[in-house]
Amino acid sequence: KPLVRLLYATEPSIRWNAFKVCRFVARRYPQAFAPYMKEFFVYGTDDDLVRNIKIDILTSLAGCGSFASSERRFLQDGLLLLHEFRSYLDANPPSFAASAARAIGQLALRHPKDTVFTQCMNILIRNVSSSENEAMVAESMFVLRQLLQRSPDKYDKVLYRLASLFCANRVNSAAARAEICWIIGEFPFLSYRIGPEALRVLLLKFSEESVVVKLQAINLGAKLWCRLHENGDRSEAQSSMGLLSMLGSDLVPLSEAPAQQ
Repeated sequence: KPLVRLLYATEPSIRWNAFKVCRFVARRYPQAFAPYMKEFFVYGTDDDLVRNIKIDILTSLAGCGSFASSERRFLQDGLLLLHEFRSYLDANPPSFAASAARAIGQLALRHPKDTVFTQCMNILIRNVSSSENEAMVAESMFVLRQLLQRSPDKYDKVLYRLASLFCANRVNSAAARAEICWIIGEFPFLSYRIGPEALRVLLLKFSEESVVVKLQAINLGAKLWCRLHENGDRSEAQSSMGLLSMLGSDLVPLSEAPAQQ
């Protein structure tokens, strides 16, 4: 409590040092600040340095497994944090909004079985499909990938939803498109059902895609062909190979392109 009081000191240097100490302690003992969670909510009057420290502390609290004395309070605190993080997603600078997306991922990890997790996933997916903040979209997709890799069979509906957004051309961020392309190729149940359609979508504007998306498209095509061929589905395998051959017309200029493209 005395350390938290120092956050309101009139001397700027005292306040700044108090925030830094709080961040240091929160990373190692987040339970210590659990009762004072609201003290670290970000306000419009906070400068960038203070806001960054506050989001770091709140992220540590979001990943804390015991900041409530009962299951009901645990859920309430999780929803409160989620509401707070969500309000930061439209904030500037973009890096701060990306930090908020990362914090939502930490919160989802602590609530794998309740409504907080579902709301976290919905918010992250909405970011991927509608936000123009490239940094936040990339961070949201990275967080989603980490969450889904833990239990892909359990969250198959979320995976299908991401793949469907991709096939409907509702994902514009190059980083997010590359991540989703990797996801489709990584999980066999997605490859069989959505892989061919994803390849066709990529083929339509392959020359306009970024290098990272092109490489993942080739990776997806190779995985899809191998899996279909191994399972004896010759017709689909031949179709995928045809798509790969069409993609191949862009491989030579891609290999000769400068690294920064």
